[in-house]
Amino acid sequence: MKKEGKLPPHVKRVSPPRYWKDGEGRRKLILVVRQDRYRIDEESHKIILKDFHLEVEFVGGLRWYGKQGRLEIIYGEETNRWYAHVPVDVGVEEARTGKRSKYIVHGERRSIQMAQPKGNKVASIDLGINVLASVVVDDGTWLLYRGVRAKEDYFYLQGKIAGVQSLADEARTSGSVRRAGSYGGRRGGFLGN
Repeated sequence: MKKEGKLPPHVKRVSPPRYWKDGEGRRKLILVVRQDRYRIDEESHKIILKDFHLEVEFVGGLRWYGKQGRLEIIYGEETNRWYAHVPVDVGVEEARTGKRSKYIVHGERRSIQMAQPKGNKVASIDLGINVLASVVVDDGTWLLYRGVRAKEDYFYLQGKIAGVQSLADEARTSGSVRRAGSYGGRRGGFLGN
């Protein structure tokens, strides 16, 4: 598009994609694998990555039964561990062509609905802020759950938190935290040696 002059006016420089970033601008380590380039072996608890000739062990069980999607392996810096996310189309066993898919995850649940409903009524729910939930049942009954008290509590606690944070910031910038440690007393390790 650049050679043909068809770039939008706001694009000044064309460059390849770099890397994902988290909210603070740090590099986010993530590996994305297409659905047909990996296989999950449930018996030996391994994810087999075909392109990398690699077998990765995983801990835990598979929850859902269905057609596997794109695998995302993400590194968690807080826990110093890798996490694999496998999206599953629950209950789907056929590809778009109508043939049975080769990429089926054999989890413990075949459907999202775990039990049959106890009655035969249908309800609609609208979620909001001032009215947390308004529920209408098909026989004409309705329920309203007001959110005024929850909002009052939220704003009250938000003000309290802001007050405590400002006190902590004031103590940190005034140096009273640093001076408090210099008034003598024991200077030692955890047990006071």
